[in-house]
Order: sequence, then structure tokens, then C-alpha cells
Amino acid sequence: MLEEAINVRCADCDDNTDGGGLKAGLKIAYYYLLKKMAKVVKVTYLERYEDDNAAEIDKFTDVLALNHNFIFGDALY
Repeated sequence: MLEEAINVRCADCDDNTDGGGLKAGLKIAYYYLLKKMAKVVKVTYLERYEDDNAAEIDKFTDVLALNHNFIFGDALY
């Protein structure tokens, strides 16, 4: 779902373009926003002594890192 949402938001749908493209800068910015958001949420959970929730954030960041090239590779290219 996350991948689909990112792709929809980063598609260039202006009427002035010929066939639409990719907003690569926006897509890369989403990656760094997700990483930063995960850090902030993890710290919040750790401050509240919710270690199980913080571990779930670690899992999310691991999956995000493993799928980085798959989801964001076209923007980097």
C-alpha cells in the first residue's frame, strides 16, 4: 500500500506534459521523510517505555531499507 501511495503521489500528471513522468525529487524526499518520521516515532515510544512498539518501528525501517531500491530505484536512476 505504501509503495502504491508513493507512486501515485509522485506521478507527474500535469496536462502540459506528454504522457506524464516521475517527480523524482519528491519521491526521494518521501524516502527521507519516512526515515526521519520513523526515528521520531521510535524515540517517542522509547520515552514512554513502550519497547514493543519501538521494536515494530525497527522492523519497519529494516523493511524500508531492504526495499529501498525496489520502491525508490526509479527516482534515483
